[in-house]
Amino acid sequence: MVVKFIKYTKLLSNMTVTKVIKIGEENYMWLAKKAADLQNEKGRPISFDEALSHVRARPSLREIFGMWKMTDKEAEILKKDIRKMRNSWKPRYV
Repeated sequence: MVVKFIKYTKLLSNMTVTKVIKIGEENYMWLAKKAADLQNEKGRPISFDEALSHVRARPSLREIFGMWKMTDKEAEILKKDIRKMRNSWKPRYV
């Protein structure tokens, strides 16, 4: 098994904090692809830290449904309808 190390450096009030994590080749390649896709989208260099932050962020409905074409207004209406439907569900007791 090939293992990659990712070095994470953060400036913390005049001190630099570095974290090293060990990940497998498959996860390293997945993260590198996510960073490359984000770099192509944003048009600037992207760090692994920024790529991870982007992956962790809660996706919008348009990202979840991929290429589904909808406006922000339509997305809000859909969210409202889903919320209304969920609130109308009655819990089942066994």
